Amino acid sequence: MSAIVADILADAYVIHREQLAFHEIGHALIAHRCGRTVGRIEVNSRGGCMRSEGVSSPLIGLLCAISGDRAEYLAAECAQALVGFGHNQDQRDAERCLNLIASGPIEREWILEDARRQVDEVLEQERDRLDRIARMLLQRRTLEARELRTFL
Repeated sequence: MSAIVADILADAYVIHREQLAFHEIGHALIAHRCGRTVGRIEVNSRGGCMRSEGVSSPLIGLLCAISGDRAEYLAAECAQALVGFGHNQDQRDAERCLNLIASGPIEREWILEDARRQVDEVLEQERDRLDRIARMLLQRRTLEARELRTFL
């Protein structure tokens, strides 16, 4: 493998980890704001995971499902390289929630657009917190509930 290819792969891995961190913290911030308790956030070479429990409804599920991708868009370092990581589970969760809330395609689009606006507003308000916790997650790779209570 040439040095150039190795450098490109190393840069891609760093971008991938940063996107994952912002993605998972985006989920956590919105889940917390919706009254859920965030138990653990993890990023590793296979992907990321955020666990939460508590208050639930189709609308809360929709807000939480779309919040990871929305947080990636806010991450300045990631915006140029946003390629997605197969957030298929998030997309399936969002679709499932939309099916429970909306009765037709026009209503679905309106609800989804309103959910995006709400999530973007919260993430923009919490941008400093998003950055700070994402950096911490990148360093530690795992954040547990007791640590998260302090920062969320």
